[in-house]
Amino acid sequence: MDRKNSKLSIRKQCKLLYVPRYLIYYRRKGESEENLSIMGIIMRKFEEDPTYGVRRMTAYLRRSGYQVNHKRVERLMKKMRLKAVYPARKTTTKTDTKYKPINLLKSFRIRKLNDVWFMDITYVRISGGFGYAAAVVDGYSRKVLSLKVNNRMSGDLCFSAIEEAVRRYGIPKVVHTDRGSQFTSRRFLVYLERLGGRSSFWGERF
Repeated sequence: MDRKNSKLSIRKQCKLLYVPRYLIYYRRKGESEENLSIMGIIMRKFEEDPTYGVRRMTAYLRRSGYQVNHKRVERLMKKMRLKAVYPARKTTTKTDTKYKPINLLKSFRIRKLNDVWFMDITYVRISGGFGYAAAVVDGYSRKVLSLKVNNRMSGDLCFSAIEEAVRRYGIPKVVHTDRGSQFTSRRFLVYLERLGGRSSFWGERF
């Protein structure tokens, strides 16, 4: 098929499927060098002071010489899964799941190894850009039990991290996480239940 007929064929197929033709040629672009540089500064500042939210981070970047607005900073911080540490406002919502999203640490004292494991995902700098890291930390010793890094965030990343920790260190009584979809998925919760562990979440409700 020559080039002219090929273009005609694509045009007809897009018309039949009601798909805009530009989507056929679209290629997702990565972050620019400037954005990667900004993300590195954001990460370092956030590690230094995790109370920095979008507005404070925007002001800090401007003082550092970057012409950014809060929408740009908000997008980059959201992509890096960075959220300022502050008391969350309580809201009441309903869920159909049988797994009650409660914070067990309110009435649980950490006395020994494997009492409580903490899990989280963060955005980290790797060769050529940024990636996602899922970590498991023992609440008593503060030891990193497992650390998995990938170029994309998925439930498999968290699942492989906790599987490795269980294989190397045994079964925890409680696994405490945020309420991200990776930790509230049925796969993750059923896995803990079958081990005999319990899930605990920051906040009390989804």
